[in-house]
Parts: sequence; C-alpha cells; structure tokens
Amino acid sequence: MAADCIFCKIVAGELPAQVIAEDERTLTFMDIAPANRGHALVIPKVHTQDLLEIEPDDLAAVVIAAQVQAKKAKERLGADGVNLLNSCGAAAWQTVFHFHMHVIPRYHGDPLKLPWIPSPGSNADIAAAKIAQSVDKGLVDINTSLSYQGSQAAGTGMVLTSNGLVLTNNHVIQGATSITARDVNNNKVYTATVVGYDISKDVALLQLKNASGLATVSLGNSRKVTRGEQVVGVGNAGGIGGTPSYAAGSVLALNQSLTASDSEAAAGSENLNGMIEMNVDIQPGDSGGPLVNSKGKVIGIDTAAAAMGGGFGFQNFAPNVTQAYAIPINTALSIATSIENGDATTSVHVGGTAFMGVEIVPANQASQYNAGSPTATSGVAVEGVIPASPAAATALVTGDVITSVNGQSIATTIGLETLLQSLKPGDVVQVDYVDQSGAAESLSLTLSSGPAQ
Repeated sequence: MAADCIFCKIVAGELPAQVIAEDERTLTFMDIAPANRGHALVIPKVHTQDLLEIEPDDLAAVVIAAQVQAKKAKERLGADGVNLLNSCGAAAWQTVFHFHMHVIPRYHGDPLKLPWIPSPGSNADIAAAKIAQSVDKGLVDINTSLSYQGSQAAGTGMVLTSNGLVLTNNHVIQGATSITARDVNNNKVYTATVVGYDISKDVALLQLKNASGLATVSLGNSRKVTRGEQVVGVGNAGGIGGTPSYAAGSVLALNQSLTASDSEAAAGSENLNGMIEMNVDIQPGDSGGPLVNSKGKVIGIDTAAAAMGGGFGFQNFAPNVTQAYAIPINTALSIATSIENGDATTSVHVGGTAFMGVEIVPANQASQYNAGSPTATSGVAVEGVIPASPAAATALVTGDVITSVNGQSIATTIGLETLLQSLKPGDVVQVDYVDQSGAAESLSLTLSSGPAQ
C-alpha cells in the first residue's frame, strides 16, 4: 500500500467509495467523477503504478472483472456499448498513479466524446460520497420476482426499525410474487412480506422475516426543505447491488405534480402530487431509496425521473437525468404509520392483496388481446386463468366476461382491481359472468393472497 495513494486508501476502507464488486485480487467501484452513467473503475488491490508495472496475474484479474462489469452495464443499465480505457503515464491522461481500468457504458446519442480526460472528483463529489456513506447502513437492496409476468425487478428500501420494517415505493414491489431484501450493513438476505401500501401515493411498507438488530436510517423533516437546498439521492442504481450508488444535486421546486408512466399499473400511469423536484441523476433501481440533505437526514423517497422518449416514469430513465422527483418523507411516514396501525382507508391497503387469478382486459378490446370473441362487450374479458389460482378451480375460461362481483358492476379492469383491494384473502365472492356462448352464469370462489397492486 502506498501511503499517499487514494485508491490504496479505498482498498483499505479509509476513504468512501461505491464498491459494486470485489474478489481476492480486484475491487470495482463507481467513478466519483463519471464520464457517463454507470462509469466504473476496476483496480488491483496491490499497489501498482501503471500498465508497465502490473503483474500479469493482477492484469488478468482486472480484465476479467472489467468484462463482468461491462456485462452488467449492458444487462442492467441498458447500455448500447462499453468503452474500456486505461491511461498509462501523465502524457496519456493518467491522474491517479495506481493502475486502473475505466468501464464506461455508452448510450446511443450520449454526449461523451473521446479522447476523454479523466479528472479527480471535486470537493462537492467527495462531500456527497461522505453523506451517502452516512446513510448506507440503513438501506436494503430489494429484489422481486414477478412470476406471472416471467420477470424480475430491483429497487431500494429504507430500514425504519431494528426488527426490519422497511419503507419503499409501491411500484418497487408492484406485481411481485416474491420479495427479498439484502441488508447493506450486514449483507444478509431476508424474505420480505408486504405489510401494506398506498397506490395513489406510491408508498409501501415491508417486513423483513426474522430480522433483528438492524441499522436504521436517520429521518429528517421534509417541511423544512427549501428550494436550492443541496441534496444527495442514494440507492441501488441499475439493480447491481453492492455499495449503494449516489448522485448529488439540488432542490428545484416543492409541491409538484406529475404523471409517471407505469407499465404495471392498470391505467398505464400514476398521478403523483406534492412531490419534491430536484436535478439529481437518479436511475432505475434507486426507487425507494433516500433523498438526503447535507446533514445526512432523509427528507424524501427517490421515486421518478425524466424518461427516454419524453415524459416521466419509474423505468427507462433518460441518460444524465436533470429532472427527478421524490416523495416528501413526512408524507411517506404518515402512510407508513397508518399501515402499521392497521388503519385501512380508500387509498391505504393493509395486509395481503385479495387475488382471483384471472388476467383481464376490457371486454370491447378482447380480440386485440387474444381473449376470444365474447358476445358481451360490457365488463372485463378473461384473457387467461393463472394455474393453481382460485379461478383455476372454477368454470372461468379465456373469453368469459366478468360483469359483476358481489353484486357490484364491473365495467373496467381498474374497477375490478379497486374492488379486490377492498377485500381480503379468504373472502368468498360471488362472480357473475357471461360465457362465450352468451349465457349468463354465476359462481363463487374463495380469494387467495396475491401480488401487491
């Protein structure tokens, strides 16, 4: 170890860094002054000045680690390409004299031009890293499986209590059939259950199974947030895990409203109000993570950002985001308290989500979704019946049109989902429907517990 080498100090844990991978010989961490979104550095743990001096085994280990990171950039960040760059000597732009390889994701249309001259992080970057490090221990990486869609997703959560109550966005766990959370501080992976959620405010509360002694986040007061205030967004950018990533910026406006595209929502979007607007470059995977002030206090939940192709969303963020939004922490905590106390309302759902096990589309659009050609055009058509679900044990089949549940008319997919949110797993419901021959039928089924809406 070289006493004056900042990379050696990172290896020794004396300086903060967003470490995303580590093995016996190498360390991979995010560049403190990134040339592009997802820019990472791979270094040997043993101090070596440059390419001319590095031992062959260490060089091979760095190249292999760089390849692994390049694959992550393609798979998790949606990079269109990757540049690998090594600078050897001051004349070749080397500024830190400890061998390192830059892994720089590239995106069609990004503004980066080569040659790019690396530069050390500014005092502001270093300050932001220290602020992020102060909250890291109270965070979890959330990973979800959406088995009915055959997909997976990732996000971030904040630990509120030592026994594992976790605050996150509802869209992070929406549609999930299983949820796990890796505690950043102890590196343990816990199974998580949904305690409750508020779709309209995009807030969810989870409970980690058999958790105890967890570090928690330090909470601030979002009523004291001011325009122009310096903030740092922290989270699991790209869903790559490891040390949480961070991005610095400032508050642009308060009490803002936006419509965010949401592929999991029945309406295809969500309307959010009372939001903190900031110019923090948050990324998919950061959702549910903390927006932190200069004192390391959580003042919001990173939630949405400018999307590729225009508008705002929860996925497919534009490169180098300059417009993002967070839910004020006071709003989120109020909802979390209601959920914890079991106080369900028209918007706050407590406990498991009632589940029929049918995939539905508007009846008048059934033919567009391969849901048969039903004779009824009012109601919701069954596009599919999920195996081993309550509906699978009944006569419901693709092409049937559900017209009412428990005597309440069902005219839209949102209408059925809203009704189910008012019910509980174990409830027995009466389902009226019209089969493909045009005959009116009725059946009863017992609801099970399904994915959060």
